[in-house]
Amino acid sequence: MPIISSIRGSDLHKHIFGAKLHSQLIWTLENSDWTTYVSQDLQTRAQVLTPAVTHRSSVFWNSIVPIDFTDLPTPALTENLRGVVIGSVGRFRDKKGIEYLLEACRSLQDKLELTLLFVGDYALREKDYWLQQMADSGLGDRLVVTGLVDHTTALSYLPHLDIFAIPSLHDGCPNAMLEAMLAKRAIVGTTVDAIGDILDHGTDGLLVPPMDAENLAEAILQLAQSPELRQTLGQAAYQKVTQQLAPAVEQRNWQQVYERVLNPSSLDSSSNGASPSIRDFEFVS
Repeated sequence: MPIISSIRGSDLHKHIFGAKLHSQLIWTLENSDWTTYVSQDLQTRAQVLTPAVTHRSSVFWNSIVPIDFTDLPTPALTENLRGVVIGSVGRFRDKKGIEYLLEACRSLQDKLELTLLFVGDYALREKDYWLQQMADSGLGDRLVVTGLVDHTTALSYLPHLDIFAIPSLHDGCPNAMLEAMLAKRAIVGTTVDAIGDILDHGTDGLLVPPMDAENLAEAILQLAQSPELRQTLGQAAYQKVTQQLAPAVEQRNWQQVYERVLNPSSLDSSSNGASPSIRDFEFVS
């Protein structure tokens, strides 16, 4: 029976260096008939580890169903938000890069009135560390953390953000960013994984290098000082996510993968068996 493996994130970032999983991951890559990846970074890493996947792999993004934000309730902590609201959503752990967001906002607090909002909670095993980081941030009541909330509540905070920040060190294809795009938020992200693949710098978001609090602060300040730019980027992000990351697009991409695996002779003879270009798939305009 043909095997298709979907590579989505930490497996080829964090776990590849683990003694328990390394050999299993390599075996899976070597023995899969096809592998799919949610970012070009992940595919490149797999090709370095197992060059054979080059000729039997493809990249396409997650999709997301449109969300009607007008039907969502007003979240409880909005009364604590003032000034420019910079927010991030998720389970906060080492890969999220939030220490750089804390440092960036600390450097900006004398230049503009802001609130840094974290919608979510900390990974349990890292909680004490992040609580200390928050306490040492110097942001005081400008830092608001909701704690663990349900998905609907998390979504309800998005329309109240001026800037959505996702300073990840690596992150697959994060749904939180896709939800922010649906909410027409101006996004600052890092040039890693699908964040850097999906966002076009200056067109539908701003991109900065990972682990770079200075550039992150400059991008946040640029957006904070320009409501017009925030609106332009947010609208462009919405257009991209509804057109290029629609469920129908992902479904067609999966259909192509199944057809290639189940009927290898359907491969274009001109490709000489080479891996399909990313442009064979529909997320690239």
